[in-house]
Amino acid sequence: IQMGHGEEVMSTSTQCRENKRRRKCYSPKVQDDLSYDLSNENSPVLIIDLNREDTDLSPVLDMRSKSLLDQWIHPFPKEIFLRDVFRQRALHVTGSDNRPRIKNLVMELEDLDPQFILNETSSENTFVWLTDKGEGNKINSLEIADSQQALLLHKIGNNAIYCRAPPHVEQPLVANLLAGTGYGCGQYDPRGESATMLGRGEVEIFMGTNDHTTQWHYDFQENFTVQLSGVKRWKLRKGTVAYPLRGCTPHYASPETVESQLKDAHLSSPRFQFGTPSSQNAIGDVEEVVLNAGDVLYFPAGMWHHVTTVEPGVSLNVSLMATNYATIACQALQHILLSSSSDCAWRETISGSSDEVVTKLQQLLMTLPKTISDFSQTYGAAVILPPILRHPPKFTSENNDEDSSNHHDENSTEEDEGIKEAMYGDDDDNSDNNDNEVLGLSVVDVSKFICPVETSQFEAPNEKCQLSLNPLAWVRPVRNVTSFYDCRAEYPNLYVININYAGNEMQESSVRLVVQDQQDPSRFDQKNNEKCFGPRELCYLYHGLYCWSMPDDVSK
Repeated sequence: IQMGHGEEVMSTSTQCRENKRRRKCYSPKVQDDLSYDLSNENSPVLIIDLNREDTDLSPVLDMRSKSLLDQWIHPFPKEIFLRDVFRQRALHVTGSDNRPRIKNLVMELEDLDPQFILNETSSENTFVWLTDKGEGNKINSLEIADSQQALLLHKIGNNAIYCRAPPHVEQPLVANLLAGTGYGCGQYDPRGESATMLGRGEVEIFMGTNDHTTQWHYDFQENFTVQLSGVKRWKLRKGTVAYPLRGCTPHYASPETVESQLKDAHLSSPRFQFGTPSSQNAIGDVEEVVLNAGDVLYFPAGMWHHVTTVEPGVSLNVSLMATNYATIACQALQHILLSSSSDCAWRETISGSSDEVVTKLQQLLMTLPKTISDFSQTYGAAVILPPILRHPPKFTSENNDEDSSNHHDENSTEEDEGIKEAMYGDDDDNSDNNDNEVLGLSVVDVSKFICPVETSQFEAPNEKCQLSLNPLAWVRPVRNVTSFYDCRAEYPNLYVININYAGNEMQESSVRLVVQDQQDPSRFDQKNNEKCFGPRELCYLYHGLYCWSMPDDVSK
């Protein structure tokens, strides 16, 4: 395997010859002897070209498998991918005939039937791309709710279309690739409703038409693409914007987006110029790869790409997104500021003369370093990122399709099922509290909780630490919430817990659960400082209600 070093101006035939010359065929039988060259940091893509024997040994992509990432990038080792490729450069896996490895995905999409895909899409509308030949091939994206109209524009008008994949395809693909990469710590809400979930994603299906070209642009997502039919030619070049918050889409005829995209780009790259890749917004050479049916391509956020459909067909792209450190830190800081000041200074609304409000804000800003330092030294980052966010529970599909939602994952274990029962309630449990959801959540019985991570992670960082309540937590009996609208229900021994919720307008919590506990969760025996943890303590440590803190005299 070698890094490609493409020229910026090169014909397709010349580029293909150069690709063949640079590639090394690699046999997965000798994975320990893998050699690769990453010395050219400006080269955008690493290419794996499999010979016929190795292609036959490639695993079939199973979207429901925990090993999906390994299957996707096979035969490239996962640990090397995450260390040297992920979020840094593209990876292209090709071969003489890779079609057998995509047979399951093709089957899930009813043999790529366009009508089925459009009828079952997760998106409300289908996007039809109308290319304006008089405007530099810029794209006008037309949203159409009627799938029949979209299909006619695709077939008769020769227009490329795209939509999100059906839920039974989208959810396991996103969940398992988030988990495999650790992106957003593998967190995923299949409903797409959570504003505080660390990881997010969606799956797009593109139905390309002959010679359709998507001009140069870059995305803010991490992308995993697989060609299901047809052929596409990709041009790739590294960008200058690190971890973009927005994409850059000069290929769209939408001038209203230029200002917002430029503002984001200039936060990271002040010399960035809007437009096609140049020395002002890109680095290194242009590299070209061709995706045939069964080929896969990973390319990172911020990488410029130009895509042409050589032969009409269908491609599938998994887009992964995650919360950045600035967001989660600022959300926690806002929670601290809104709750810690005894005189409610930070909660005060802005009012007064122009000089007064500036003076007031300056006084508050002067207190920030101490507030942040005290919190960091006493509690630390683990309070903001408790174990449940770093080690989320097993993904459960939201899809109602019996064949999909009840599909048995060969990687699932009895321990997985035990964790699910303990954390979310056993469907066969006939107890009063677990028969129905409470406040929209399944009840967690703390006495039966099975911790999904090694309990050694909960040991005190040092002997001076003491067990404390998370200062970002709010705990109340469920009846305190329900008594105002359901006075008949007592909900004995049930408590609602919310953690880190004041950092967003809707006060959505980063962790929210309802527990069944014989005593108030905010009360605990100090003997727990001696590490005598039972299911109850492990439940609260895992969910972040309990944390380790340094006494004031020590932290100071």
